[in-house]
Amino acid sequence: IRTNPNNLEDISIRLKHNLSEERIILNIPDINGESFNRQFEFRQWEEDFERILDNISGVVLFIDPRDNQNKPRLIFHENQYYRIFGDVQPEKPSKPIIPWTESLAPSQVKLVDFLQMLDYHKPKIVKKIAVVISCWDVIINESDPKAWFKVNVPLLYQYLSANEHLFCSKVYGVSSQGGSYETQAAINGLLKKEPLERIKVIDGKNVSNNILSPILWL
Repeated sequence: IRTNPNNLEDISIRLKHNLSEERIILNIPDINGESFNRQFEFRQWEEDFERILDNISGVVLFIDPRDNQNKPRLIFHENQYYRIFGDVQPEKPSKPIIPWTESLAPSQVKLVDFLQMLDYHKPKIVKKIAVVISCWDVIINESDPKAWFKVNVPLLYQYLSANEHLFCSKVYGVSSQGGSYETQAAINGLLKKEPLERIKVIDGKNVSNNILSPILWL
């Protein structure tokens, strides 16, 4: 199911806090990815999006660790390649070179650009940024979402770190389904758990199954 690229749709979810029994309505604007790409390419956003920004109290930025466009090429690694293989020029590409367009820009570049536009056009709104590393179950050898964020999404990490006077941010690792559904063995293992137990939300050293943690922090 895909979001209608021509419309901004609002999704309303009714929630009740188990301890306080307080009831709230969570309104989530369902914005398609094409809208963000158009904003980056054409340097403007729609009136409906402007209306949403006038009524927000925070932003949740989702980072997909499987997104190849986010993976940086570090100078250190490039230098290592030259030390190992020497100064051999790469062979001519077998495929024609694709001219650069805005759509080829790394995702973190687009997110930083969005935050800069947000600060410029809406300097008075509350700017709490919850960074959610989704599909956290696919990440191995790392237990701290912020440490992973620093190494793997360095531009966005550095921008938020250098602008703490503009944005208050917090990084979460979230696995909503608890693992991969690619093999039947993996599915059978997950089915042995209660749906709520499959959820993992990592906040520093704290691990819970409260998937609303990023929203409640906002």
